[in-house]
Amino acid sequence: ILVAEGTAPLSAAQIESLAELGKSLAAAAPHPIISADKHAALLQVPITRSPDPGTTRHQVESLRKQIAANPIPGLTIKVTGGPAFGADLSASFSGANLKLLLATIAVVAMLLILTYRSPVLWLIPLTIVGLADQVTAVVTRQLAQTFSLHFDAGIVSVLVFGAGTNYAILLISRYREELAVESNHRIALRQAWRASLTPIATSNLTIVLALSTLTVASLPQTRDLGVASAVGLVIALIAVIAVLPSALALCGPRVFWPRLPKPNQPVGLTERSWSRFAGSILRRPGLALVSGLVILTVMASTLTTLQVGLSKADSFRVPSESSRGLEMIATHFPAGLVEPMDVIAPSSQAVALVRSLNETPNIAQSTMVSSHDGIDHWSVASNQAPGTKGADHVVTQLREQLESNGIKASVGGVMAQQTDIGHAAMADFWMVAPMVLLLSLVMLMILLRSLAAPAALVAINALSAAAAIGGGAVLSKLIFGVPAVDSQLPLLAFIFLVALGIDYSIFLSHRIKQESHGHSVKSGAIRGLATTGTVITSAGLVLAGVFLALGTLPLMILGQLGIIVALGVLVDTLVVRTIMVPALLVVLGERAWRTGQIIAAEEQRVELPV
Repeated sequence: ILVAEGTAPLSAAQIESLAELGKSLAAAAPHPIISADKHAALLQVPITRSPDPGTTRHQVESLRKQIAANPIPGLTIKVTGGPAFGADLSASFSGANLKLLLATIAVVAMLLILTYRSPVLWLIPLTIVGLADQVTAVVTRQLAQTFSLHFDAGIVSVLVFGAGTNYAILLISRYREELAVESNHRIALRQAWRASLTPIATSNLTIVLALSTLTVASLPQTRDLGVASAVGLVIALIAVIAVLPSALALCGPRVFWPRLPKPNQPVGLTERSWSRFAGSILRRPGLALVSGLVILTVMASTLTTLQVGLSKADSFRVPSESSRGLEMIATHFPAGLVEPMDVIAPSSQAVALVRSLNETPNIAQSTMVSSHDGIDHWSVASNQAPGTKGADHVVTQLREQLESNGIKASVGGVMAQQTDIGHAAMADFWMVAPMVLLLSLVMLMILLRSLAAPAALVAINALSAAAAIGGGAVLSKLIFGVPAVDSQLPLLAFIFLVALGIDYSIFLSHRIKQESHGHSVKSGAIRGLATTGTVITSAGLVLAGVFLALGTLPLMILGQLGIIVALGVLVDTLVVRTIMVPALLVVLGERAWRTGQIIAAEEQRVELPV
């Protein structure tokens, strides 16, 4: 669609020039459509649809060059419409994945240097996770070609870097702990590997299973993303538990230079600070738990104002000619004219169809495009921008109106497709979200061999995810100036927030349970938080920084996803894991591990044959 806009009402000469342009471009109707205010005009130029985005991009670019070579004085002409949006999207992603990779590496490197304060150590996990990302790219590319998968490789890369770095931080931190009590670095590494394997593997399995639930989604791109992400995280796990220990064994304790850990070294200032913080929080664990719940509830309450459904103009985070053209059309024409609905109905019901169109609110204009073999094809434009809630209402109302009048018609087109995608995304959310929570509960029950603690932890995790989606949507609105979020965002954000957030619950609760052996739960919680506080905080900052790197990509949904997940990870790290989880376990007391104790007692009673 070519849209021409003038600062004054279009003159006869300008209209004639547009008609000549339409003839030269083989427009569907060479004479331009003039807006009611006479300040703009439209030309529809058909192009040959191609499955290759590069071909469409070339066609659109050629069209724009031809227009630029034949300017019309006093008019601004933009090329917009479905093919133009696809071409602009393809152009905006040119080199974007490389920028994302470089931004991700820079964020991870900076945070690892701050975490380890070593000029050497950060290179080892970064190199190994980077290699895992490259292997993932090769494997998922082959899967995409073999099974015709379509997914965003940038999201997969971010997940591999984020999760892989988290696993590496946990293993290296435990290795450093063991070096403080064991002089033989290989024995210390072996002990650290054994102690870290269960929480790391459980965390990875939980995320992989959570992402695998996306395969039951109705939207193909969502299903494909789940498969590719799960494959990437399995590769990240293999790299961390198989390759990283070998690299650490070869390098030895020298990688921690200049702060080399030594046996019988006094407790560091950082661990003492975390111990004091844990003690102060757990003096009144009930108050700490309730305070955290209040914070999360207030943030989650913003979900009541959440608007779902991005217009095409808002779907780009960076300016594009197609977005500008759509804004020009919305200013002078019915907003839905850029992507009209296609209504297919029997010719015998044409009169009833026209009556239904007249009775449906927000229908701006309708035109019969063709009639063949007793079937009519109508083009119906609304006054609502495609992709918005208003457009969804128009599609739904039109379908209901046609059905109530007994007309056997189908309503399609891009605008109707977007409505169906939005409905499918919400249906997928309500189907997949309970499955993810149930999987998280089962994995925590297996790890902790308990019922009470896992149930409470999953409930808090779900509330934390809701708080992040609500608060993140408000934050993205302030940053990007866009009032709504993409229809597929809630499901993706919830999956990532729950699956990644449960990581920290697994790491911390598993350590607190270990430290509680022979001590009270409160003592175990203080010791557990003291030893893992720095690790979890560092891992959370790395993961949040990695997801913020999604903001370098041009699509609005990716920028919004990055902000929401980053906020959720920070809330998980700073509020849920450091305050609420220890307080919850102390409030539960021995009930947190009761099932595990009963099982252990039963196992001790079993007499094994000699």
